[in-house]
Amino acid sequence: MNAIALSFLTLIMLAGCSRKDPIDVVVNKESKNGMFRNGFFADFPESATVTQAVSGALLAKGVVPAATNFTITTIRQVRLHGGDYTAVVADTRLGRKVVLLRLEVVKTNTFWWTRVYDIE
Repeated sequence: MNAIALSFLTLIMLAGCSRKDPIDVVVNKESKNGMFRNGFFADFPESATVTQAVSGALLAKGVVPAATNFTITTIRQVRLHGGDYTAVVADTRLGRKVVLLRLEVVKTNTFWWTRVYDIE
């Protein structure tokens, strides 16, 4: 009986120590941020790939060494403040980053809204 209880407690402790998904952390944080829409607008064509948009976002953030040497490990869609965004986890030489992207079209102008977050 004691072995079962000990196993159960160990399982609970290990589950509690698991890493939080970095995209979920950003979405939870920004869902409470009224200034969320303040981001950088990158001038890429509508046909830009996610990789190109992430590179531009990293350059705009000033993460220059990382902008040309990174690996995308996760891409998924998220919903924030009524809008759909592409969330990307990128491994860079300066650490892991979450990049939020959204294609914006205003009349005849197309641009990418971007925001970069350090993963803690």
